[in-house]
Amino acid sequence: MVETSVAAPRARSIIGLDLIRFGAAVAVTVYHLAWRVWEAPITTGVDIVRGLVRYDGWTFSSGGWIGVEVFFVISGLVIAFSAETATPWKFAKSRIVRIYPGAWLCASLSAVAIMILVKPPLGELAGQWFRSMVIYPPGDWLTGVYWTLAVEIAFYATVLAFLLLGAFDRISWLFAGLSVWSFAYLAYLAFIHFARVRVDLPAFVPNVLLLKHGCFFAVGGYLWLWSRKRITPVHWAFAVLAVVACGVEIAAKFDGHAEGAAGALVWLAVVGLMALSIAYNRYLSSPTVARLSRSLGLATYPLYLIHTTVGFLIIRFVPLPDVGHRILLGCAASIAAAFVVSLWLEPVGQRLLSRALDRLAGDRPEPQIKAA
Repeated sequence: MVETSVAAPRARSIIGLDLIRFGAAVAVTVYHLAWRVWEAPITTGVDIVRGLVRYDGWTFSSGGWIGVEVFFVISGLVIAFSAETATPWKFAKSRIVRIYPGAWLCASLSAVAIMILVKPPLGELAGQWFRSMVIYPPGDWLTGVYWTLAVEIAFYATVLAFLLLGAFDRISWLFAGLSVWSFAYLAYLAFIHFARVRVDLPAFVPNVLLLKHGCFFAVGGYLWLWSRKRITPVHWAFAVLAVVACGVEIAAKFDGHAEGAAGALVWLAVVGLMALSIAYNRYLSSPTVARLSRSLGLATYPLYLIHTTVGFLIIRFVPLPDVGHRILLGCAASIAAAFVVSLWLEPVGQRLLSRALDRLAGDRPEPQIKAA
């Protein structure tokens, strides 16, 4: 990796990041539709596909969940880019505008589709819809994917705290802290596992405290420091600690040691692609490629939120004899629905929410939304 080739690009202009982000979303989509729902049904998925014969055809997709860990690294990188020149209010507003309109749209569309086709108890569905709309950390959402939004918001809150304290120039302290924080938590988990100690802790607590995933945001933060040519030997040491913690966290989720090591290496290779995307971004840049990659990047968020509902419904109700064909159609329909949301629906919601927040703060509406 050649540091001298880094040109400190802006986050929105890094073409490779959008392509990686979209690829990660597709991997998660295939994982949920072709593997997860059949192995350990999640939330509404079990109700939607109930009665279908178990499908084992796409075993290669069993590691697609690593795409979520890729999202967290990208978030750490992009949020550092977004926050370095922002005021606390502008940063908070950009995050609210980026997260909530998409969540509201996807939750509402999902709720309507489930209500019409699955016909669950309305009280139960309304509760899941509301918890999805507010991104309620303890869970029981329309689909299980909303847990990652609570994790993202927790990370945004830590960055916002640094901005409020006027300490963004010390943001590397946050990355170091998250590296040590996650590593220590993983060591603690290893201890209670081998000591056979039972600890009952709600699943959302480690998530919102960034105990499990803080190291992934830290890796993204160190990529940002490297892109800005501000990384020091001390930073490198903490970056290595963060990478080790990430690798252990990924490997521990696999059944076998070989599979776990392979999963960690795949994640590390994707992080390497992010670094190459930053270093050699100027060779990829062209107006056409930039527009295409940006469209793919913007479709990632609604694809992540809506794919379980769209995909599960197609698997359940489209009368194709081969379940594999239903899964393929579910993936394609999810991607198409994501583009509809990102190109036409989400921008309207973002503009309306941005103007409402401006009025609330007494600011003049901005002509454009800077949502990384």
